[in-house]
Amino acid sequence: MPSIDFLKPSPALAYIIGVVAGDGWAIIKRTNIQYIHYDVGASVKDKEFIDEFASCLGKVLNRWPPRPIPLKNGKFVVRIGSKILCDLLKKPINIDKISRFVEHCEDCIRSFLKGFFDSEGHVQKGKGNIHCYNTDIKLLKYVQKLLHQLGIKTSGPYLVKRKGTIYFNKKTGRTYKANKDCYILYIKSSSRLKFHQLVNFTIKRKRQRLIGYCLPRELRIRIYEKTLELRQQGLSYRRVRKKIEDLYGVTVGITTIYNWCKGLHIPFAARTIKVEEHREKLEFAKDMIPPPLTLFFPSPTNIYNLGFWIDYFKGYLS
Repeated sequence: MPSIDFLKPSPALAYIIGVVAGDGWAIIKRTNIQYIHYDVGASVKDKEFIDEFASCLGKVLNRWPPRPIPLKNGKFVVRIGSKILCDLLKKPINIDKISRFVEHCEDCIRSFLKGFFDSEGHVQKGKGNIHCYNTDIKLLKYVQKLLHQLGIKTSGPYLVKRKGTIYFNKKTGRTYKANKDCYILYIKSSSRLKFHQLVNFTIKRKRQRLIGYCLPRELRIRIYEKTLELRQQGLSYRRVRKKIEDLYGVTVGITTIYNWCKGLHIPFAARTIKVEEHREKLEFAKDMIPPPLTLFFPSPTNIYNLGFWIDYFKGYLS
């Protein structure tokens, strides 16, 4: 029978290790006396993520990539039977086993971290904080060590949920009980740009969210000005987006391009647009409202809610 000694270190193998160490699985189950079932896989909602995972499985096992199967809950699943990968990746992850494949070279380290953050990483909306969760504190400390080797500063890991804690999941609408202690590891804000350059995400939505928080201000201004210039030349929003991708390697959403062109948003001065013309009206409305309601009055510099609140208070005062 093949053993893990037959595996050759590569970025593809390192990526698989990172994914399985996060949300993936490697299960060895004896179904009867004579048969042992080996199962390696992952179930995720992002198509580009599952395609990359399947492609890496094909490269490592020297076979056609397994086909992602769509599930009823909107996710995609890829699973494959492989004794050699199960021996390497069965949980809890053995750091001594995987280290020679992960730390083979810098490309392998980066691929492992990309796979792990694709599985467990998050970019917080509004603040841009990059963090990851896991119940294996040894694994998080190993991830932290690799990040420090690349010059990426971190803080933690911190305990965020104790074993036995009852919590409510907003996405599923269900209540769960934590079976293990859960820890969180943060990437420091000063290292966001380096994380973007060296690790980044395969998942498009996470990658786009990260770009807005780590691009230098000068580059954001350049992209903004170029977008307006292309739009004035008569290009459609889709063609503008494609042109910006070709020039700067950055994907800008069509809605964002629309907001830029209509003057609803500027990437480097988001909270100073079209505020002064409405400030007096809002302040006047605020003065006319009884104290209990005044406590819930929003900031007049919140440009996304200006129209709503002006109309609302017009109706309230009339």
